[in-house]
Amino acid sequence: MKIESIEIYGYGKWVDKSFTDIQDLQVFYGKNEAGKSTVMSFIHSILFGFPTKQGSGTRYEPRNSSQYGGRLRISETVYGNVLIERVKGKTSGNVTVILANGETGSEDLLEKIIFGIDKNTYQALFSFDLVGLQKVQQMNQTKLNRYFLSVGTLGNERLLRIVDKFQQEANKLYKASGRVPEINQKISQLKQKEQQLKSVKARNNEYNQLQNEKLKLSEHLKQFERQQEDLERELAGLKRLSSNWAHFKEAQEIQNQIQKKALINLPEDGLYQLKQLNDELARIVTTQIKEKEQILQLSRKAGQDERFSFYLEHKDRFKEANLKIEQIKELMKKKEIVEAKQLQDQRYLEQLLHQNGLPIYGEIPQVLSTELKAEVQNLIDLQASIQEKEVNLQQDKQRLNFQIEVLNQQIDQLENQLWEAKDFQEYQKPEVVPQRQKRARKKQSKSFYAVAFSSLLSLVAGYLIGTTLGVILLIVGGLGLLITGYQAFGTKREKATTKTNEKYSYEEYIKQVEIRKQWREKLAEADDVTDALNYFTDQENQFYIEKQQFNRQHQQFSQKTMIPNEVSLEKLVVDDPFFEIRQQISVTEKQELEIDALTKQISEWFSGVEFSQQIIGIGMENLATFLFSFQQFYLQQVEIENAQQHISQRVAEIRQELLSGEENQKVIEKNKKSLFASVDVSSEEEFRKKYVLYQELQQKKARLDLLEDQIAEDLILFTNYRDKEELIEALQTQDETLQLLKKKISSQLKQKAECEVALKNLEEGGQYSVLLQEFANLKSELQELVQSWSSLRIAAEIIEKMLTLSRKDRLPEMIEDASHYFNLLTKKNYQRLLFKDERIQVQRQDGSIYEVNELSQGTGEQLYVALRFAFIKNATDLLKLPLLIDDGFVNFDAERRSEIFQLLNEISQTSQIIYFTCSSESQKEFSKEQVKVLQ
Repeated sequence: MKIESIEIYGYGKWVDKSFTDIQDLQVFYGKNEAGKSTVMSFIHSILFGFPTKQGSGTRYEPRNSSQYGGRLRISETVYGNVLIERVKGKTSGNVTVILANGETGSEDLLEKIIFGIDKNTYQALFSFDLVGLQKVQQMNQTKLNRYFLSVGTLGNERLLRIVDKFQQEANKLYKASGRVPEINQKISQLKQKEQQLKSVKARNNEYNQLQNEKLKLSEHLKQFERQQEDLERELAGLKRLSSNWAHFKEAQEIQNQIQKKALINLPEDGLYQLKQLNDELARIVTTQIKEKEQILQLSRKAGQDERFSFYLEHKDRFKEANLKIEQIKELMKKKEIVEAKQLQDQRYLEQLLHQNGLPIYGEIPQVLSTELKAEVQNLIDLQASIQEKEVNLQQDKQRLNFQIEVLNQQIDQLENQLWEAKDFQEYQKPEVVPQRQKRARKKQSKSFYAVAFSSLLSLVAGYLIGTTLGVILLIVGGLGLLITGYQAFGTKREKATTKTNEKYSYEEYIKQVEIRKQWREKLAEADDVTDALNYFTDQENQFYIEKQQFNRQHQQFSQKTMIPNEVSLEKLVVDDPFFEIRQQISVTEKQELEIDALTKQISEWFSGVEFSQQIIGIGMENLATFLFSFQQFYLQQVEIENAQQHISQRVAEIRQELLSGEENQKVIEKNKKSLFASVDVSSEEEFRKKYVLYQELQQKKARLDLLEDQIAEDLILFTNYRDKEELIEALQTQDETLQLLKKKISSQLKQKAECEVALKNLEEGGQYSVLLQEFANLKSELQELVQSWSSLRIAAEIIEKMLTLSRKDRLPEMIEDASHYFNLLTKKNYQRLLFKDERIQVQRQDGSIYEVNELSQGTGEQLYVALRFAFIKNATDLLKLPLLIDDGFVNFDAERRSEIFQLLNEISQTSQIIYFTCSSESQKEFSKEQVKVLQ
């Protein structure tokens, strides 16, 4: 069985209170008087009924609600989910049980759900607190051993009490050496009757004597019966007086108290008025404290520092400078833009100057006059003439060089075919050959030197000119030198070859003559070309002279006009080549003037705020940073100034509120004094005491009315006795008188019966048959008593045997679990529990064995907890009820408490545990969901 939720309509301090989502291990934490015991009592009351008014238990009837009771939502029962509701009603309250299928029931159904156990059994097995733990140490060894043993099986203690009861009732019937028990008396009577039967056979009395005795006895009996009725009536009245004596004395005491403490009529809402006045006073005092604190804080906040004092001293200068600050920002921004544009334009100007060959920081050439433009035109014409001559010379030179190159190649080819001179001399007259050879060598030598000279001249001219024409001359000169070098190498090779020539045939000689003829002709042509090249060299030298004269004139013009040579002359005639430069210079000069003007305005503002440089703490090296800091400083001081004005205004407002509060406080104090005067007191303490006394008297009056209703019929009789002792003495005397009278009546009745029997026997002719019948009756009565005694003895033996068997079945497992729990709780100082000769013993870690009464209080409490938990674990197959613990572990140290909480978590896996505690340390051991805080 598990409690899922608790809903309290009204019970003690709790009214309309619900606790939902109750966990398997649920902790109710609260300080003293938080209502923990109330919740625990509520669970007991819903399950087993409210305590009766005559009982010793607290009923927890709510004072602030007419509703009394509540309900529990239960799960894991034999009927599934169940709702148990108990409200105010006769005796223990009216209970309603609602099953999951909608069926309802009352106490009978509830008894089945809680397995038929009563409240005392439940509290003995499934509920314990610190008091229960502490009682363990107050028991002697026998009681303590039986107390621990009683936890061994379900309901064991209750069964043991039944065994004791049966044995006591059996002892009342018979004892081996007794005389008072009924069986012992019957045996004695039976023996006496047996003796009478033996001796009465010969005896016989007079009939008349018996008859007279019978009449006397009848008269006495009527008289005694009337006396008995009177005595019993008087005794019943005295018993009623005795039972109500406490009520009578209470009523007398209440009357005396009411007379002594008579009070004037108090206003019904007097306490409410006082509470309202006190609440208003408390509100005013709280407000005054807060307002005074505000004044103190505002006063601290309004304190002036050095920076603010400086600001106040130069406030007008700061204000004037701040008015222009946005303008200065715009000027600085504009200056930055202009400077950036100027830098860009300056770079572009430098690029133009560089492109036009002008120095960056030099003067710009002036615009050319008409005379200078005419001079430029002459230079252009001269330049064009020189360029034309240069082209023609280059072309002629190339043509001549090409001719000389071709002729040299042809001569080289013919010379390769020439014979050696001595070979040719064999076919020629001796005087002819030397002349031809000499001429040929002469022409060849002259041609070689002419080509070499021309090539060298071309190289020099190309190097001096440096233009495209010069490059061409360099190339031509290089080719000429290569050709002359090749010719020189060929001539040497030809000479070497000629030496090795062999003699030729006549046909070859004829051919040789023809070749020599061609060779001579080519040599002649080469001489002509060489002469032409020599003439060309003279013309080329003349051209270089003219070109140098042009360069000097151009240079002189450049120096005069400051126009670089790189500038094209044609540009100088058409327009001003430096117009864009002049415009760009004009733009940069205007920008410079604008920057100077902006700088002047900005500098004037910064000069005006130079006085604040020290207090701001930033120099003017970086104007933008100083400007920002200046503005921040000004805004901060203005804010402080405004705040101080607001603070002053707020302080004044708060002081006015304080004065108003003080006036209200005086009015309320005056009203309180008036209220006190209305009930004739001078202080609040006396006022409250009077109301407490008034409420007590009202309660006592109500109690007096109730008591008077109960004792109204006997109120006069109570005054006949000084105290209860006198009443009890009279009661005892009356009772003794009645008992004596009853004995007399019994004796008289017995004597009358004996007379009647004797008369009847005499009439029938004998007494022996009567004694025989009496003996038979006594024997029958003795047999019935023996049968009752045997039943009680057999029942006690059966129960004890059942307990023995139950212990054999369950006790070993319970002892094993208890040993484990006890070992855990004592941090392994005790190894196990022993069960020997119906006694429980404990074995320490060192092997020594102790009786339970030899344990310390703390260890005894731990043994009790271990046995309780072991029992609950082993009883879950028979009973599964929530375990309620009310601060049972406050005497445990922190380590043992931690161990017990781990044990609680383990037990809660099979049985729900609801733990009530006021220890803040204990609640830290559990999760947030497991703890419900009571306030």
